[in-house]
Amino acid sequence: MSHAERLERLRAGLDARGLDGFLVSQPESRFYLSGYAGHDLPPRDSAGYLLVTRDRALLLTDPRTTEQAEAEAPLYEVLTYPAGSRGPETIGQTAQKLGLAQLGFESVHLPYGIWQEISRHQPLVPTYDVVDELRIVKDAEELAELQAAVDVLDRCLAHVLAGLEPGLSERQVARSSRSSPATPGSCRSAWIRGSSAVARAEKSGIAPSVCLDQDGTGCGSREGLRRRVRDSGPRLKHSDAFECRSQPAE
Repeated sequence: MSHAERLERLRAGLDARGLDGFLVSQPESRFYLSGYAGHDLPPRDSAGYLLVTRDRALLLTDPRTTEQAEAEAPLYEVLTYPAGSRGPETIGQTAQKLGLAQLGFESVHLPYGIWQEISRHQPLVPTYDVVDELRIVKDAEELAELQAAVDVLDRCLAHVLAGLEPGLSERQVARSSRSSPATPGSCRSAWIRGSSAVARAEKSGIAPSVCLDQDGTGCGSREGLRRRVRDSGPRLKHSDAFECRSQPAE
């Protein structure tokens, strides 16, 4: 499902609720509706907000992420907070200029202090699960990404279970999971994502990071890993045991 289709589904939901605009502050909902993946630093430093009306879609952010927002959310008009201005104030003033009588917001996510700042310029209408209800229904692409993440986890778990033995600490077992040959591919660094689909699914806390050799067989064999763990003990560093190597596995 395209972001344009998701926007239209949101607008249909607003009409049903008697709203003429909607403010999106939750990062996951923002990404779902726009594709913009800016990183928030909660509770106050947001990477941006979406302001959606019946005929406009705005993404408000600060100068640090303006370029990223323009690249990742082409359907949205990107408005940058003026230098020295705070995001909530700009949101309130922008909504006021648009003449929005009923502006909904995600009441379970927007902090009270930010709500207060916006409300000085624009009244807000609390809503519940407006975007979450849209996100619950997965399209074919989302289902494929989730299945890819599940498959990686299944292979990682099988790899870890096969290597369990008496005497291993939890830390050693956790380290071994990061050397799982979960998916084929090549290593550009010691730690890589299993696939682009899994990396996107990781936003929902589903996918692990995996480490692979260039031949796709994993960072050394299980026996080689056991030897390095046993011989090095607590002095073992990640780079010692799990650095991906170009030579064949032991």
